[in-house]
Amino acid sequence: MIKLLFLTLYMAIGFSHGDDAGERSLPLKIKPSFAGTYGELRSGRFHAGFDFRVGGVVGEPIYSIGDGYISRITVTSTGYGNGLYITHPDGTVSIYGHMHEFAPEIAQFVEKRQYENESFNVNIVLKPEDFPVEKGQFIGKVGNSGSSAAPHLHFEVRRPDDAGPVNVAYHDYFKYEDNVPPVIQKVNFYSFEDSTGVVQSELIRSFRGSSSKVLEVSDKFYVAVDAHDRQAGTPGKLGLEVYEFFLDGESVFRYGTGEYTYKEQETFNALIDYRERVRSGDALIKSYVEPGNGFKRKITAVNRGIFSLTDNDVHSVKVVVEDLHGNKKFATFKVRRGASAGDTLRYDRAIPWFAPYAFAKKGVKVSLPVMSLFRSEAIEIDTVSVGGKFYSKVWRIHNPEVPLKKAGVVEIDVENLPDSLESKAFLGYLTDGGRVSYCGGKYKDGVMRGRLSSFGMYCVGIDTEGPKIKPRFSSLRTIQRSGQMAFTIKDDCSGIGSFRAEIDGEWVLAQFDKKFDKLWIVLDPERVKRGCSHELVLKVKDNRDNVSTYKYKFKW
Repeated sequence: MIKLLFLTLYMAIGFSHGDDAGERSLPLKIKPSFAGTYGELRSGRFHAGFDFRVGGVVGEPIYSIGDGYISRITVTSTGYGNGLYITHPDGTVSIYGHMHEFAPEIAQFVEKRQYENESFNVNIVLKPEDFPVEKGQFIGKVGNSGSSAAPHLHFEVRRPDDAGPVNVAYHDYFKYEDNVPPVIQKVNFYSFEDSTGVVQSELIRSFRGSSSKVLEVSDKFYVAVDAHDRQAGTPGKLGLEVYEFFLDGESVFRYGTGEYTYKEQETFNALIDYRERVRSGDALIKSYVEPGNGFKRKITAVNRGIFSLTDNDVHSVKVVVEDLHGNKKFATFKVRRGASAGDTLRYDRAIPWFAPYAFAKKGVKVSLPVMSLFRSEAIEIDTVSVGGKFYSKVWRIHNPEVPLKKAGVVEIDVENLPDSLESKAFLGYLTDGGRVSYCGGKYKDGVMRGRLSSFGMYCVGIDTEGPKIKPRFSSLRTIQRSGQMAFTIKDDCSGIGSFRAEIDGEWVLAQFDKKFDKLWIVLDPERVKRGCSHELVLKVKDNRDNVSTYKYKFKW
């Protein structure tokens, strides 16, 4: 049955392994199914590679795609988790992320370094002579480590100059056929007004597909689309190649994914409809090209992608999306000028998008470096009244639906904070639901200073409670049978900062998966003698130096 399933998938997407005699081979020896592809819209970024599905289970062998050497190994509870980087003769670097485990000789090397550093997290940079590999060599197994939602292999290739990731579908890494058209999830129409130098826009209407009814719009408007590619054999919402918007058959905006650079990715939030991302979590490519949009080499736009109507006739709008293999999907609409753009607000001073910004009044200071904005803004800062126990006023720093390209600095005066709690104070971001998110910060001389990574409500809070530690084993017999101890470690405020496990006073390797709040210790007979009594001491510290300790005596 499994063989039949793979054969069906192979025929459906027409995948080709390539010639093993060539320069590259595949990272997996199973017929692939993708959970993610290059250019897929993620939170604040594009997806940099291809995510190979493995049926929801860990353990599928991974192989080097070509000759080279292992140049970097990372182990962390977030990001790529267990990650391997291989540098090839042409200077490209292939990356294998979220691995379950490394090949034995690599795993032994990593564990040795972890014990030397007394740290689970490691970032090991290697020389060509340390770990040479050949094409097709076994390097580890597929897993679910790091910031992974399910078992899969994240496969990525970076350019020799490290300017950005390679779109491997463009090059001779592997080929596949795709006859499935993309899907259009949502099309939004927005009014547009910028006579004051500050853009004002409101949602006119949202559609799930084409509409034959005439939509009344303002004389200037723009369009945004939420769409994704589909492929046979996978439910994944995959990346698209082209987004294009037409007015009466004439192209107003066209964006081609191509291959992006890290410099371009810094302006990702100007390419998408950031307001919609904040409100609904959906990622829409919009036609309006903001001044700070760094993707201009990939964009062809008339009048900055703004649709303009000069009469009261009915006009046609067409939205077209296209995947890498030329499959297209479109939605059509009829529009007529008639809706008002709303009241035009007057602003005493608009901050140019490319200029630095500084603001100070009693209780708060805010500063932004040059080119922190994507378009000019009339930044508004004031206090707000909300319930809750805080050690400062709550400051609303502009609009959270406006993105920042570069982080700034915020300084908030602290109020009524006892001297004994100074080390526990932190900068907090207050959501509309009343939850305070930890943003770090440093307290000094009555002022909390921290990073302003997004606009919104900020305040000062304290964290005085240590992390929670809860065993995941029910008895000593469970430990003896499994050969490991597992715990849930969690901190509801500032988050887990560090942890340290010792058995009989000696550091032992504890592994941590942040997404599951799971920490576990594999009992190695070479380090923890069998048949003897031992004591485990586990200390977990949060990001405000609150420490919790768990002690357990056992014999195995």
